[in-house]
Amino acid sequence: MITKDLILSKLPPYTGNKQVLIDDQNTNDIIKGILENHEKYKADYDKISEYFVGRNDINTAKNVYTFLKKYVPYYIEPSKFQTLRSPSAILSIKQGADCKSYASFVNGIFDSLNRKGIFKIPLAYRFASYKNTSNPGHVFAVLYPGNKNEIWVDNVLENFNEKKQPTYFKDKKLKMALVSMSGLDTKQPTLDQLKNYRDKLVTIQQKLLNNGQIVPGSQNDLQMKVAINKVTKAIQNGNLNANQIGLLPALPGLITTVQNFLPIVQGFFSNQANPNDWKGWDAQDMQAGKPLGSSAGSWVLKDGDSTSNEASNILSWIQANDINKVIGVNGYTKQNVTFNDIIAKLRRGRLNQEADYLVSKQSSSLSNLFAPSNSSSTQAGMSPWVILALAGAGIYFFTRKK
Repeated sequence: MITKDLILSKLPPYTGNKQVLIDDQNTNDIIKGILENHEKYKADYDKISEYFVGRNDINTAKNVYTFLKKYVPYYIEPSKFQTLRSPSAILSIKQGADCKSYASFVNGIFDSLNRKGIFKIPLAYRFASYKNTSNPGHVFAVLYPGNKNEIWVDNVLENFNEKKQPTYFKDKKLKMALVSMSGLDTKQPTLDQLKNYRDKLVTIQQKLLNNGQIVPGSQNDLQMKVAINKVTKAIQNGNLNANQIGLLPALPGLITTVQNFLPIVQGFFSNQANPNDWKGWDAQDMQAGKPLGSSAGSWVLKDGDSTSNEASNILSWIQANDINKVIGVNGYTKQNVTFNDIIAKLRRGRLNQEADYLVSKQSSSLSNLFAPSNSSSTQAGMSPWVILALAGAGIYFFTRKK
């Protein structure tokens, strides 16, 4: 959840200084001042922009709009005392902010996301008049200016993307940053290259979720979704022009960014086995709206890059949870998972020692094996999860010998 305190903690502290426009400022002075102020605080917006990333461009814009509505009340500055503010000043001054500050914050966030390659969205400050004059008295941020699908982010109005048509307006468009793509022709990448980048991003996201390094719904997770959705849409539409795709030229940089803040990403593309994959399965199940144990049960029935690693993770998950959450109809595959399926998975994963142990327990005490314990006494019978826990504990001795 984005809060004002969180964003302020990432910004240089507000010291009380304000940039006051000249006393006899005219419209051109204000326009020039806003654009100069935009350039001045780019580095500050780079510190906070990714916290607002949503599922797509519209969702991200709504995140910024909602944040400002919640934490920055509208305040009309006196005509003789117009100020330009840093992002920390916009959030810190209790009386609120005016349209200049709102537009600066919105465009500051999106211009930063463009530079980072998360989006490639044309932006403009729209200076508007609602009177019978060409002299504008209002300004707001516009995404995709001149396009039939313009997105208006005007926090003076009550609703997101509300469009109160002015009698006159003038757009000052922001220059787009050029981002090069390493290893990919920025003019005409092939469909295979697009799919390769998309698959790499999917691999990263799933690994991070499985390892619990990314929380479902977090800003990092949403950033990855934005990337994946952009490239997938480009593939579906047959749009192979990297300059039009928007996000594509920055994908290598995005991957590098993820690698920088999460070292665990290193080596993901080598299909490394990870004994802690099971720690992320619960988060993955919750994200998909499936019962806990669905991921574990799914890996019982299927094999991936390292069946041995998967089998080890299944036992570790059962040891920490409950075998009854795995056995039964699986939430992902809709197939029935049985106790014998678990044994078969162990054998496919070359964990024969654990498989033999379970087989011996199954054949010698079949009735007790599946009988739930109604007593806290150790004499009440050995339930399946206890046996799997014992086998799971033994796996550490087994794997250390490998």
